[in-house]
Amino acid sequence: MLFRCLPRRSFYETTFSLHHKFPANDCKLLLRETTRTIAEKDGAIFRILDLGWRHTAQPVNKSGVGQFHYCRWYVMSWGGPPLVVKELNETLKYSTGVLRYMTVKIRGPKDVYRNRSTFYPVLKPSQRIAPPLMHHTAMNEVR
Repeated sequence: MLFRCLPRRSFYETTFSLHHKFPANDCKLLLRETTRTIAEKDGAIFRILDLGWRHTAQPVNKSGVGQFHYCRWYVMSWGGPPLVVKELNETLKYSTGVLRYMTVKIRGPKDVYRNRSTFYPVLKPSQRIAPPLMHHTAMNEVR
């Protein structure tokens, strides 16, 4: 069959953090390097999210650089052959600015990173979960 000769494709999400001593120009070069690594192996990048500066739950030690309590987080959604994961992890592993990184295979739409606001449904006033509080007398009835 024709489809057997095509390389297998999967979808992935890579999350990585950069420390504050890493210059902004080097950050742009790292993002360009990661996108080039994916694109060279017939992969496609769907989105790159800059989540901004966030505190870490525990101090992160980077040997030769220091100890960090906050870092800048990025989430990159991409697709490509499984061999790209190994090369991308090598790129992030040997970068001096990357504190932590993780690549996860996306199995379905629920596995994709969503902003926090999408976790909490917005209800209309007519769709109350609980009845209004009635533990006190209304002010117009007191007089």
